[in-house]
Amino acid sequence: MKLIELKQAQKTAITNLKKRRKQELGFYTFKKDRSVRIKLIDDGGAELIEHGYAEERTQLDGQNAKRALKRAFSREFPRSHKVYVQEH
Repeated sequence: MKLIELKQAQKTAITNLKKRRKQELGFYTFKKDRSVRIKLIDDGGAELIEHGYAEERTQLDGQNAKRALKRAFSREFPRSHKVYVQEH
């Protein structure tokens, strides 16, 4: 796992959704008790999985992906400046 800035993590997630490089990306807090994971689906969509404050699964498409991703990051990492990234 690699520790990166929160803004860079958001850009990484959005880029991965557009270019579909990694099948799954996970973003974790320092204590690893809260996370946001993005899992790509074969039909061209993606699934956003939140674990921590909110236990939610959201289907992402091109319209709502960026907004839902930023909302999930602000909800799960409200005071974090750095997060861990794990590629699957």
